[in-house]
Amino acid sequence: MPVIRDRSALPPTSEKLQYIAPEEIDLAIQKVVEEAIAIQPKLLCHLSPGYSGLQGLRGYERELSGAIELSVSQQVIIKDGDF
Repeated sequence: MPVIRDRSALPPTSEKLQYIAPEEIDLAIQKVVEEAIAIQPKLLCHLSPGYSGLQGLRGYERELSGAIELSVSQQVIIKDGDF
């Protein structure tokens, strides 16, 4: 079972999306969605990296959007309506 590792003590040079396992990204997305009443994909992109203590992933919206769409297509998270 994947876990979200705390990377808050890592140097900023280590805050790269490619260093995080896809399963860990999926779990962070799932956690944010579970705790939200409703959330827009763009906001989800900004909140998901915070679960692992990373703050430098704010520029990875396109990659995180792809992970969100994959989670939706695999029905890990459910998209309800359009905004």
